[in-house]
Amino acid sequence: MARGQKLGFRHTEEAKAAISAGAKGAGRGGFNVKVPCPHCELVMSPANLARHEDACTTASSYARFFNKPLSVRDFKSWRQKMRLNYGISVAEFEAMFDLQDGKCKICHGGPKGLHSTLVVDHDHETGAVRGLLCGSCNALLGMAGDDIEILDRARRYLNHQDIHA
Repeated sequence: MARGQKLGFRHTEEAKAAISAGAKGAGRGGFNVKVPCPHCELVMSPANLARHEDACTTASSYARFFNKPLSVRDFKSWRQKMRLNYGISVAEFEAMFDLQDGKCKICHGGPKGLHSTLVVDHDHETGAVRGLLCGSCNALLGMAGDDIEILDRARRYLNHQDIHA
């Protein structure tokens, strides 16, 4: 049996040459072919690209919610957090985001503070989702412990009203 024809387990020399010629920068025999994802430019094998591209397309379609590019891993983590922590799907987040025109429900600004997107605000006692807030407004409510009396006193203080009443 000739070398390279061992029971079909090896490519013929012509096949190896064709693979190598078509695989720019490929390793020995063209078996280390790497191609970039057209969405995120992550480099991977063509076999992995097909599986990755669907997830990446989904992640890039939701990148409008964020002030930064979103990797597939970050998107999956964010999607899981929405479902587990708040009981909402990405579609429900998208509906709230569109209803609020991509702005914080309190200050009407975009994402700011520690977060690159609007965050889900929820009632800590009931778990009910109230809306989407920027990181700063979410921190404001959290620091006040969601206590309306404290927030009202802060409002009166800012308006130079007597806060001892």
